Amino acid sequence: SLNATTLPWMDLDLAWRRSVAAGLAVEHIVAQGKHHDISEGLLFAALMHSAGRAVLGTHYPRRYSRMVEQCVATGEPLVNREKLVFPESHAEVMSRLLNDWQIPTEYFEPLKYILDDYESLSRLSEPMRTRVEIIKVGILIAYIAVAQWQAWDLIELPPNAVLERLRLSSVKSILEGTESALPGLCSFCNEAAPNPADCDHVMRMSY
Repeated sequence: SLNATTLPWMDLDLAWRRSVAAGLAVEHIVAQGKHHDISEGLLFAALMHSAGRAVLGTHYPRRYSRMVEQCVATGEPLVNREKLVFPESHAEVMSRLLNDWQIPTEYFEPLKYILDDYESLSRLSEPMRTRVEIIKVGILIAYIAVAQWQAWDLIELPPNAVLERLRLSSVKSILEGTESALPGLCSFCNEAAPNPADCDHVMRMSY
């Protein structure tokens, strides 16, 4: 139902590819780290990780257009601008909306925390901490695999201790597995696989 008219500032195809790639990456993480016992709902949450931004964007189109213009001009991450404008993050909004739709809790609850930094996540009880970390790492791998960046992206690299906790012996193999699915994913939407050489956007990294 979304199109360039309702969300002119949002690259809907990129958001779709990132979401599906995040789902693929999460499945690889679950398999490699043997997290099958806590995997219920993780794929869905990964797919929906940025949907709240579309929800807010359709309700506040002019405000989002102004925020995006500011971020492009200054290089400020959009998530930082959103924190100044809205009382809840787009991830929290999506989590609350899914709750209102009576989606099972395990499918949406991790979304409330995916924008928190890893230090904050360390204060969550298990298995929520591990579930959210799996999604966050999956989203990062998805963004790298899609290899198309926007000026307002903010990337948070997981500490080595997190990768060890998740029992990920080879992030490279997870990335390669996610990348291998992208040509078919892109052909489904009638587009060629993204070429990293064509990406002229800025990737902002947070350590």
